[in-house]
Amino acid sequence: MVLVADTQSTIIGLSDALAMNASKEVFFPLLKDLVGELNQIPFEILEESKIKMKNWLFKLTPLKVTDVLDEQTNKELAFDLGAAQDSFRKGIAGFEK
Repeated sequence: MVLVADTQSTIIGLSDALAMNASKEVFFPLLKDLVGELNQIPFEILEESKIKMKNWLFKLTPLKVTDVLDEQTNKELAFDLGAAQDSFRKGIAGFEK
């Protein structure tokens, strides 16, 4: 249950960082943590989200720590994060049954 709570907390933190248009210094560690947490969760429904979040990690690695995402990139990452959160919730609901 700790992993579930940590993952949900990381999703919320990353979502907040994107909403504040935070720099890489703020959002990237959260994205990195999220990828690690998602990889520990064996829900099949999360597979696409795991790939997307990992792709974001690779895509955003070259940014400088002071860089801020442009509006389009921010919205695309936020959209994929929302999809990951939905899949995560569905996975938890299915697991609890």
